[in-house]
Amino acid sequence: MASGGSFSLFGISHFAALAVVGVVVLAAAMGRRNLLAQAPPALRWPLGALVLAQFAAWYAVYRIPQGFSPARDLPLQLCDINQLLLVAYLWRPRAGLFDLLYYWVLSASSLALLLPDLEQDFPSVAYASLFGSHGLTLAILVHLAFGRGRGPVPASAGRAWAWLLGYGIVLVPVDLLLGANYLYLLELPALPGPLAALVPPAPWHWLLVAAFMYLLFRGMQAIAPPAPLDPDPDEKRQA
Repeated sequence: MASGGSFSLFGISHFAALAVVGVVVLAAAMGRRNLLAQAPPALRWPLGALVLAQFAAWYAVYRIPQGFSPARDLPLQLCDINQLLLVAYLWRPRAGLFDLLYYWVLSASSLALLLPDLEQDFPSVAYASLFGSHGLTLAILVHLAFGRGRGPVPASAGRAWAWLLGYGIVLVPVDLLLGANYLYLLELPALPGPLAALVPPAPWHWLLVAAFMYLLFRGMQAIAPPAPLDPDPDEKRQA
């Protein structure tokens, strides 16, 4: 795939990608009217394989040929972790794992689509991978949550936030050792002018980010479907 020019935040190509992802996510949210709702157990394995295949293809086609760097290319960003956890859930459904994925995928994928940390524009591999991978994980999660009415338990927002903080604490020495910026702990990506002016410099920005994520998780909890009283039979057996 050819390399694009410099990516422009909220430019034409950005809005085009958001429109395509929006249509796919809306279709996924329709849930019981689409094919996925008719045979969810049969489609979980190929869906998980699809997520895993595009994850592996990113490294095989782009990252490794470009020169793999531990400071940049380890699968430690939250969206990387989300993809692997989503595969684990699709292949072996567990209620507690879904509760975590609901908050992490909806927040991280949405923020990554709205404020992508991207240098190359359409039709680059990086452009296609970023919007394709985040759009896919978001669509699957939205289908499970809103299409099939599979919501998290009420107390899960605080737990998901605490797990996120714990993961950030674990990554601090990794970032310092490798000279990396996983989870954007040492520096936030480029933000639009009005937002950048509101964010304090590193490492103090994480106080604001932690507060923002807490409020975001609470808001997501308020709009979530209720946790099912009678969960999926596969999930019930393996929860």
